[in-house]
Amino acid sequence: MDAASPSQADFGARLAARDLSLFQVRSQTKPDDKASLLAIQEVVRGQADGYAYIEVGSHLGGTLTPHLQDPRCRSVVSIDARPAWQPDVRGRAFDYPENSSARMIQTLRETAPAADLGKLVTFDTDASQVDAVVEPANLIFIDGEHTNTAVFRDFLSTWRFARPDCVVAFHDSNLIFDGLQNIEALLDSQGVAHASFFLPLNVFALAVGEFITSAREQLGPLAHDRDAFVAASRDALWDEIAASRASA
Repeated sequence: MDAASPSQADFGARLAARDLSLFQVRSQTKPDDKASLLAIQEVVRGQADGYAYIEVGSHLGGTLTPHLQDPRCRSVVSIDARPAWQPDVRGRAFDYPENSSARMIQTLRETAPAADLGKLVTFDTDASQVDAVVEPANLIFIDGEHTNTAVFRDFLSTWRFARPDCVVAFHDSNLIFDGLQNIEALLDSQGVAHASFFLPLNVFALAVGEFITSAREQLGPLAHDRDAFVAASRDALWDEIAASRASA
């Protein structure tokens, strides 16, 4: 592709405007999810030397594209075991046909300049099997298997590669809220100061180190009421599980 990467000023303006066209490849995130992810990206990219990004569960690469385009993003790591199907906390399995890094990269080539794709490194394996990444990350996004066990495992696997100042974000917080609260309990037990936010639509952000203050300022006003969100999500999840069992 011959298109050029956006300048830093142009990209920053589009990010501040929550320009959803920055997501150039189809993804399973809804518009409100995308807006929240852009808000998180805006918090992290303020580092003087830019930032490094790790993602677990990329599928077609839709949520990689804002970081591939970002002039302040130095490296993009995609970790995905590429299963043909995945279990889910709702008691159903979800199919991912033709799920491969080769397919994802071919899709990304249709929109991303070669210079942007040069930042991308892929691992076709479970995050627990990755021994090293390009560099420690300022931003990690976890969107793999939607079970509480898997999200806790993916967090532990990628936390090894997190910088002391970082944000870890998760998708489908309405399904894995118990796993997310277990992660916070672990950090509490280890004395790791953090701030957390349930963001629209179903994004969870966990900020540590120097990002705590900026996350509270920029993400706090966007956040759902925590107790109300978890209670509503739990009711909806139980209803969906019951309906699924009744129709089985």
